Amino acid sequence: MIAMVSPRGQGIRQAVQLSRVLRHELVHIFNLEQTHFQVPHWYTEGLAVMNEGFPRPQQWKELRWSVSPPGS
Repeated sequence: MIAMVSPRGQGIRQAVQLSRVLRHELVHIFNLEQTHFQVPHWYTEGLAVMNEGFPRPQQWKELRWSVSPPGS
């Protein structure tokens, strides 16, 4: 079961890419099932983000670079 806020839900400031969210959540389901929930949260989250099938927002890249500059 996947529970999520409707893309038109009250308080949603920007459009939700439903296909992106579904891919992300399905990766969690498959990964957790295959590992019997014996996987670190950071790993399954990274795997889910990596497999969304969309480029990362520029803001995410800038945040990552502020912590670990490219080439470091």
